[in-house]
Amino acid sequence: MIPAVSVATMRAIDQRAKDEFGLLPIQLMENAGRTITEFIIKHFRAPAMVSFLIGKGNNGGDGLVAARHLHSRGLDVEIVLADENVHDLTAQQLYTVREIGISEAEFPSEDADLVVDCLLGYGANGAPDERIADMIIVANALGVPKLAVDIPTGFEVETGHWSTPCFANATVLTLGLPKNNMISNTRIHELFVGDIGIPTELYERMGIENVPLFANTAYLRIT
Repeated sequence: MIPAVSVATMRAIDQRAKDEFGLLPIQLMENAGRTITEFIIKHFRAPAMVSFLIGKGNNGGDGLVAARHLHSRGLDVEIVLADENVHDLTAQQLYTVREIGISEAEFPSEDADLVVDCLLGYGANGAPDERIADMIIVANALGVPKLAVDIPTGFEVETGHWSTPCFANATVLTLGLPKNNMISNTRIHELFVGDIGIPTELYERMGIENVPLFANTAYLRIT
């Protein structure tokens, strides 16, 4: 059985990856973005136009990396920023996509064939703020396939609570390991876990069993 972890455990994994193995957050971000890219191309069969909803934290940075790689693969992509005041690592990725010339929009375009939720990370709790809520409302109204990266916006890992509005009934590509309350969640359309390059040895040191998961693939279906 694939293990699910708490917010505290996932934070410890991220911290120990840096402290014990020298894996910097920007390396994990790049790995995450590449996995998201591969997943979108294969699972959604390279949609013609992908709209990325980008938050100010590392989840947004993951999405910006994926947007860059998809652009390089010849797909039409746009980014929709929740906030211009992004965190440092995400700011580096934002600088790059702007230099490339990837288009930006106030809300996801009606031309989008796929909307990707990269707004909030696994530690998020409480209802989304007004700007993010408006973005989710517009995205849900488009009626196109939806992908949530790591967690769907509006979902609380520790409680399993869903806020209104939320990015429910989407495909979810969670990163590293599944989080609590995600497996068999009736408001998640389908759940996959993606590789971000965490060493198996780190999981072993933490007593987390049934890994490695990614012997032959960058992502794995859970439900």
